Amino acid sequence: MCQSGRNLASILDSRYHLNLIVLRFLAVSARDLQLPKVKSINLQTEALALWRVSATYGISTSIYFDLYSNIVSMISRLEVTWSSAEDRDSLTYEIGLISVLEKLVCLAGCSPPDINLLNLDSSQAEVSFSPSLNWSHVISLHPPIVSLSRSLLNDIGSNYPVQKQDLNLATVCLNFLATFYETEAKQRGLDEVSRLDSIKDYCSASLSPFLSSFGLSIIINNLWLVCISMFSFLKFKTD
Repeated sequence: MCQSGRNLASILDSRYHLNLIVLRFLAVSARDLQLPKVKSINLQTEALALWRVSATYGISTSIYFDLYSNIVSMISRLEVTWSSAEDRDSLTYEIGLISVLEKLVCLAGCSPPDINLLNLDSSQAEVSFSPSLNWSHVISLHPPIVSLSRSLLNDIGSNYPVQKQDLNLATVCLNFLATFYETEAKQRGLDEVSRLDSIKDYCSASLSPFLSSFGLSIIINNLWLVCISMFSFLKFKTD
């Protein structure tokens, strides 16, 4: 799917009913798949990867509508559940899903001429561009992910030196918001004042304090130490 190109990906999606396969493994939780836990998690991870590739091509958007109520419910609960010890080790599905949602936001904000957002040439975009997903369908994802990211950044900034969380969830949330704000700016009829106020509020209340937090300074210092170690190792091999 990654290498086939958009037209062939559309054919594969239609021929093998990939929508149904993805829905089969994502419509229920891993424990309800009636399979061994590891196998269930792996199948959901692969289903999300397949959906993400399809979304990059602008196909399989119907999955979003089929799972919409589940998606909104999951994201809304995640702000509370992510911090529990049990759930910290089982966020693979949520991380993969938010990564897919970022692609869908990009797609929803596009019109056929905006082919550069999808990394496609004009002939591919004209053949299989899907207008079924638009901006009004994804705007409701913004508030819960903003709320979740605020909770994550506050926790990492305050507690990371003591409790080292998995940073992947915070990363996909920030990536989602960056894509959302970038794509939102291209929408027609946008209330620019409200948009800028929303971004300003998020930056002043969450992002700026995080950038100056002790937790982030520890993360950056650890990355610096890793870079030094890698440089020393490569230099030793060269010598």
